Amino acid sequence: MAWEIDGEGRTFRVGFDPGSRWLLGAGWALGMSPDGDWAGVAAGQVETGLLLRHVLVDLEEETAWKLYHEVLRGRLWLGDLGAAPVPRLDATLYRGAYLRWQRDGFITLPTSPPRRLQFPLNIGLDVVVGRFETTAPATGLAARLELLRAHFLLDAWRSQVPGLYAQFGLGLGYDLWLDGRFGAGGELGVEHLVSPGSDFTAAVRWETVDGRHVVEAAGDCGAWWSDRRGWGVRAGASATYEVIWLAINDQPLSAYVEAAYRYEQLLPDPSTEHELRATLGLRLGIPLTGREPE
Repeated sequence: MAWEIDGEGRTFRVGFDPGSRWLLGAGWALGMSPDGDWAGVAAGQVETGLLLRHVLVDLEEETAWKLYHEVLRGRLWLGDLGAAPVPRLDATLYRGAYLRWQRDGFITLPTSPPRRLQFPLNIGLDVVVGRFETTAPATGLAARLELLRAHFLLDAWRSQVPGLYAQFGLGLGYDLWLDGRFGAGGELGVEHLVSPGSDFTAAVRWETVDGRHVVEAAGDCGAWWSDRRGWGVRAGASATYEVIWLAINDQPLSAYVEAAYRYEQLLPDPSTEHELRATLGLRLGIPLTGREPE
């Protein structure tokens, strides 16, 4: 139940949907350099984004589609994290995940007659379109423009409830590296990176029924081909815990802690191949679904 009524007839929101909200957040981060020294505390960070999820159920076929959307989600770091001459930015135009749940999963073989085999996993697809991420070279700008990344997913949790999954998959991607140098004679170089079906991803997410606690961990790794330097490896992992501890006029305020690691072998600046970051922050989530009871 998302709402409760006290003895005086007043309604209070006690259930939340962390997957459907307009997110406004702020926090601070610690970064670690490759030699193990702390790079320093960022002056702060801000983030925003529109998150929406919903479920389409077909009772006759006993199937359901769990649909997740993120639109205009971005995070901007302010300060000296990595001593970047430009602010650190990670912004995504659109990210979507589409997972199909079926009560009795199966595979049909096109034999004569057709044969049906049990299949114990849900299937799905995730897509990222238009992600822009800067890195932190000391002499200029290095940024990745992720034009498209898509993965075919398998979900071992097999839950119809949104926000619960244990998925993994393999996919492809196409990125552009933009490498520029400040000062006289500075030029902007463009490097093409392609993953021809060699990008592996995995993620697990759990949240309570009332949406107040969320735990999520994700990782990816893969081989990418560069038109300048040939094959290279990219990998990353993150873990997040978020808890809603206060509601202001029924608008949830949450606190979160996040740890993230990134390895980029094909960076223009080899000294920044490794990055380890820890983040603490607060988020105000304005609900996009649901309404107050009459």
